[in-house]
Amino acid sequence: MLLQLERFAGDYHAAVSKREDGRVTFNGEDFVSSRPAKLRPMLTTLMSSQAFNQFIDERIDELNSRGAPPNDMFEDSISRCREVRGISFVSSGAAVDCWQSFDVPSATASAEA
Repeated sequence: MLLQLERFAGDYHAAVSKREDGRVTFNGEDFVSSRPAKLRPMLTTLMSSQAFNQFIDERIDELNSRGAPPNDMFEDSISRCREVRGISFVSSGAAVDCWQSFDVPSATASAEA
């Protein structure tokens, strides 16, 4: 389950920004648009779930209170991916897909199954 979450949400940092008052925010539209087109329909659905919103809210709260993402298995894993690819937490704003080999079945293939 963790690997799947990493593949879908691992680049949530691409949609994190600081407001003028210093507070960190998450922009869902930026998050979806930063991901590969084949993931966008699933991400749009995922973003409407309470569990995903709670997951992101907890991370944003940590960033605002500690100035760093949570210290957990999810962040450790995506940090390793970034290290392999040479990407820092503060990126250029463009999401880099650490899991480029991840294949998402099309809606047609899912319906046929």
